[in-house]
Amino acid sequence: MASFYSEDHDDLERYHNPYRLRGMATLEEYRGRGVGKNLLNEAFLIIKERQGDALWCNARTNAIGFYEKLGFSVVGDEFEIEGVGPHFVMVRGL
Repeated sequence: MASFYSEDHDDLERYHNPYRLRGMATLEEYRGRGVGKNLLNEAFLIIKERQGDALWCNARTNAIGFYEKLGFSVVGDEFEIEGVGPHFVMVRGL
């Protein structure tokens, strides 16, 4: 499951129509099987069809490697989301 929205970010001025990955989750028994990767690969295609030129997210620090394998890059410094933990903004141009 995931949700995506057309949403700007102050640190992504080079993009004209960025989309935000607002939330994504897989059932624990399916983690590590490529479900999240497949979901994002499909989202890249749909966002491009909608004239989106980037996908960004607030990635949990422990998920950085997952996003980097899919072509995302860290933008800026680590920050804390209260009650959730440390995060980085990450982006992938489309």
